Amino acid sequence: MTINQLFKNKIPYDLFINFLLIFDINESNISNSIIIKEKINDTIINKFLDLKQDIITYYIDCKHSYFESINSAKLITILKQILKLYDYKLESYEKYINQKRMKLYKIIDINKKINISNIISFN
Repeated sequence: MTINQLFKNKIPYDLFINFLLIFDINESNISNSIIIKEKINDTIINKFLDLKQDIITYYIDCKHSYFESINSAKLITILKQILKLYDYKLESYEKYINQKRMKLYKIIDINKKINISNIISFN
């Protein structure tokens, strides 16, 4: 049995939270957290590698090869996939920080409705 094209089963919530902690994202501040791709370094990748075997068991078998040679781009893709299981998504944008162009990702809760009246008011 599979739940979608990537996963056999949903990753347990505690493993989901442990995965987010790799990026210094706590359970209380998942929404609107920002990840800077250029700051994903060997330390973060090594933290992921510690969890890799636990996470990979939830992926369908033909996706296991994706977990070889992990780099920042692959880790962002895995993050996107896992966030979808818990109704979050990543929005990407670029920003100049210290005169360097950086790729930023913001975690969005797809269940939160935007109240347009709070954003736009017509007088």
